[in-house]
Amino acid sequence: MCNNHLPIEKLRWSNVDRVDRLCIACNSGEIGDEYHYIFNCLHFKNIRKQLVPEKYLKHKNCISFQSLMNETDEGILFKLSKFLSAILKCFLSPVLQNNDRL
Repeated sequence: MCNNHLPIEKLRWSNVDRVDRLCIACNSGEIGDEYHYIFNCLHFKNIRKQLVPEKYLKHKNCISFQSLMNETDEGILFKLSKFLSAILKCFLSPVLQNNDRL
């Protein structure tokens, strides 16, 4: 969506090559994009188990990512939104990090 501060997006603003936009939460050496944080990032392992249905985590690939993003079950969507919110909170803009009231 280009309106977040994940490394894949934020470092693009600074003209950093895509291969160098790595995850800073788990230091895995993987690119810090949406797919990584939703499916692979060790930093979010526990909350992922709580909020993302196992059927999406068994065979992690672009098809499961697309299926998760196109889910229609309101309960799953609610949990997914909580999970995405937790991810995005780790990458708040500097302005928001200094002012929790926003």
